[in-house]
Amino acid sequence: MRVNLEDYYILSSILLGSGLIITFQNSLDVHDRRVLEINEIVGFIDQRINDQFVILRIDDGGGSYPFDLSLRLRRREIATYSEVFFFTDIKEVDFSFRACAKSIILRGWEEEDSWLK
Repeated sequence: MRVNLEDYYILSSILLGSGLIITFQNSLDVHDRRVLEINEIVGFIDQRINDQFVILRIDDGGGSYPFDLSLRLRRREIATYSEVFFFTDIKEVDFSFRACAKSIILRGWEEEDSWLK
């Protein structure tokens, strides 16, 4: 899944146990929010300096980062986990955030998410 989030900024990042919840706010429409749920997170690289990103991409299992983590942690099942990227360019070369987790979901913001603000 590939989503252009150029008009969004990160409203909040909440780490709960092995889950990371990131809420995105549209800078042009205060009613437009998205929620990224990263569940059973195994590892992440966060190089965000000013939260500049253009593309969010979610890859289903089999990427190089899950494979690397599965070897480092000696857990084969991690090789099939998904990964998510925040790319800082439209060509998806440079990333500022990368994570590997069992489940990664991008969804719309709902009323019961009001505690995420």
